[in-house]
This record gives sequence, structure tokens and C-alpha cells, in this order.
Amino acid sequence: MKPSKYNYYITSGEKALIYNGLSESHFFVKTKFLSQYQSILQNPDTYKPIYPDFINKMESNGFVINNDIDEMEFVKNKFHEYQRPNEYHLMILPTYQCNLSCWYCIQKHENTWLRPETINAIKKHIHDKLHEKRINSFLLSWFGGEPLLAYDIVLEITTYAKQICSSLNKRLTCSITTNGTLLNKNRIIELAKAGVTHYQITIDGVKEIHDKIKQLPQESAFEKVLKNINLLPSYSECILRFNYTHENLKPVEIINQLNERLSKEAKNNLTFSIQRVWQEQEKNIDNNKVKKLFDLACESNLQPHTHLYGMCYADKPDFNCIFPNGKIGKCDNDGMHEVPAHIDPSGKIVWPNELQYTIPAIFQNDSDCYNCKYLPLCWGPCPANRKKILKKHNRIVCFMADKQTIMEQHILQNTTW
Repeated sequence: MKPSKYNYYITSGEKALIYNGLSESHFFVKTKFLSQYQSILQNPDTYKPIYPDFINKMESNGFVINNDIDEMEFVKNKFHEYQRPNEYHLMILPTYQCNLSCWYCIQKHENTWLRPETINAIKKHIHDKLHEKRINSFLLSWFGGEPLLAYDIVLEITTYAKQICSSLNKRLTCSITTNGTLLNKNRIIELAKAGVTHYQITIDGVKEIHDKIKQLPQESAFEKVLKNINLLPSYSECILRFNYTHENLKPVEIINQLNERLSKEAKNNLTFSIQRVWQEQEKNIDNNKVKKLFDLACESNLQPHTHLYGMCYADKPDFNCIFPNGKIGKCDNDGMHEVPAHIDPSGKIVWPNELQYTIPAIFQNDSDCYNCKYLPLCWGPCPANRKKILKKHNRIVCFMADKQTIMEQHILQNTTW
């Protein structure tokens, strides 16, 4: 027998975590005994006569494996499952316009909207794609800009998608990423009837900070958004995303303000997503505050999770992103004038020849990722980052400055102690 390539040994004070990235199994030991456990797992044949039950348990949980097992085949199978081969995922940006101007937004708010002929082509595309026998579910995501500025477009296409899914007995999941300020009860009800099942809505700190970033002319964006979240439980689920920086990370104050404003029903209906603003460097963040926020959110039944490294949705072969000008790409972070594909009047998405950056890192054998021990957790850079990396290095190289520290922190943050 041999140890799994994907075992990690992480210390945190007097406790240590032993984690397997492929099976995602883990257990805790006292730090003072960690080296002994590590020695046993590194030499399973030597220790099996002494600890047979323990080695058998470690084998059943993937920490040790038979000598003839090629773990890369298991990694590729896991990646294939994550790609959801029977689901079609379509993201639509109906406009780049927005009613707010958040400092961290990556987009220029150009006055571009989906044209009627593009809307008709999208509906034809949805019709044809959902008639493929292998597709049994459809994930429709609305993004922007602020998609609810194009409310009528969102309503029209979502209603059409629900009709097709219903007629074919296929599952529809429809999500809207929105700042939440353009919602009201009537819209929430109407969108739910059309097929909207999920919202992602962001807060940027306590009320004072949030309202400086998201400014409405005559009212508090913070109060309005949380009021709207309280309306959602009967109609749609919600991810409440907290975008943190080193300046707005105030765990006690944030949780207190949420507890004061969110109903019990709203809390039960949402997931609290704790995410670092992409412009903020990891080294500036006090991870003790992140952990404190996570723990307080757990106590308040906010069902928190932190940033998860993993396969980007853009790496699904059945994912496409439609921009307001009708062009098609693999990443919503791309500029709409840079993406390579388009949708024709018949609803067919026309791609140029296969582009290297659209091939996942796991299938590029010369990539740093292929032999990396963190591959089953990270899966390598997303298509947008691969595009930049390939342009600079002509192959996929690791995009993390301190891979071990970042991945160990990721594991610790997402493991219940």
C-alpha cells in the first residue's frame, strides 16, 4: 500500500488536521502526535500489522491506497462529475448599465442592452439546447451590470425557459445576481412565478460603510436590501454575500446589524457567503476576523461559507455567457468586445477553433497543476486567468504566490473544528 498523494497535515495550535483532498475526509489529532500519524500514513505496510483497524479505516477514507491505483484517474472522474455533464448552464448579461457605482466593480457601465433579435435568438437557443436528450436540467443565471434594470427582458426569457422545461419535464434553476435595490414584493412574486429560484445579493459592511459604497439618492441601500431579503422566504432562496476588505471586516458589528434586521424566516432561507473583494490582497486580511465572523454567523443561524477554491463554472463544457452585445464568451469578467463567439439568428452559438485557454488545466499535461497535490481542491486557474497566464508563459503555471499557505487556510476555514 502507499499514501495518497493528496494528504495534507495542518497544525492549528494544540490541534492538527489530517485532510485528504480527493475524498475530502478528515480527522483531528493532538499536534504533539501529528508526526507519528504522518509516519504511519506514509508507511502503511509497515504499520498495518500493528494497527490493522486504523489502516483499514484510512484505506476506506482514501488516506492510503493500493499500490496499483492511479489517483489521477479518480481526480479526472471527480472533475467530470463537477462539470455536471447533464446540465446546461447559460449566463446572460442583459445590460452593462447599473443604478449604482461600487468602487470594486470590474465593468464599465456602457449603455448596451440585448437587442430584440438577440433575445429571439437566445430563446431559439434555449429551445434547441433543452431538446438534447442528455440535458436533464437547465441553470439560467442573470448577471450584469444590474440585470433588474432590464426587468422585462429577464421576465420574458425566464418565463420562456420555464415553459420549455415544464413541457420537457426538465429541471429549471434560475438565479439573479443583483444589488437588491430594484426589488419589491410585486417583482419578487412575479419573478418567482416566471421561474426565479435564487438570488445573490451583496452587502459591503455595516450600514454606514455599505451606504457609502452603494449610494441611493434618498434612502439607505442597506436598509432597503435587507427589507427585500425579508420578503424572499416564501418565493426564492438567497445567498447574502459579504464582500470584505481589511477596512470593513467588523465581525461583531456586522452580525449584530444583521440580527437586528433579518427575520428568523429570512435567516433560515439564506446562505451567508463571506468573500474577499478581489482587489484586496490576502496578506492584508486578518484571518482571525474572518474566522470570528464565520463563527458568529454560525451562532446566528446564517449558514456561512467562505471562499471556496474549486472548479469555476466557466470550466463546464456546457456553459456559455451571453453579453449585452450578443457576443459569447466563457467568463463574465471578459470585456464584451473581446469575447470570441457569437449567437446567430437560428440560436446556434458559433465558436472559432478550440482555444487553448478553454481547455481545463487538468487536461494540459505540461501545466503546473497536473502534478500538484492540491489539484482536487483548486483545479487550477479559471479560463480568464488561464488566458492571461498562457499569454505570458505559453503554459499553465501556478497563479498563487504562496500556494501552501493559501490552500491550508482555505481548508481550515471550511472545516468544522
